[in-house]
Amino acid sequence: MSKPKVFATHSLFDAARRILNESCEMEYWAKPERPPREEVLQRVKDKEGLVCLLTEKVNEEFLKAAPKLRIAANVAVGFDNIDVAACTKRGVAATNTPGVLDETTADFAWTLMMCGGKHWGSWDLGGLDGQWRVARAVFR
Repeated sequence: MSKPKVFATHSLFDAARRILNESCEMEYWAKPERPPREEVLQRVKDKEGLVCLLTEKVNEEFLKAAPKLRIAANVAVGFDNIDVAACTKRGVAATNTPGVLDETTADFAWTLMMCGGKHWGSWDLGGLDGQWRVARAVFR
């Protein structure tokens, strides 16, 4: 039985690559910049799987270009870039990585509170007028 063909639009950690390489015929985007849409559409024509980021939109156009696609694995928390209804209609599983940023978000929120605590009274958030001038006193 042949291995399923999968395209990854970005590099992956070595451990993930080893797992995927054992069970799939993998093709990876190796350039530092994001792949252009046209390039992605070309590369997924014969693929059963996709590993992507939020930068790749999996919509009707994408699914028409990838008639063999069976899974779109989104390495992100949500599905903002994936038309889940279109995937469901075509029998394509859509996955994501929920919770992956929970700890980092909490750490960053705590850091912002600690940085701002000393200068809390001098912050000019300007949120009401839409300008969002944040912590001018802190960053002078």
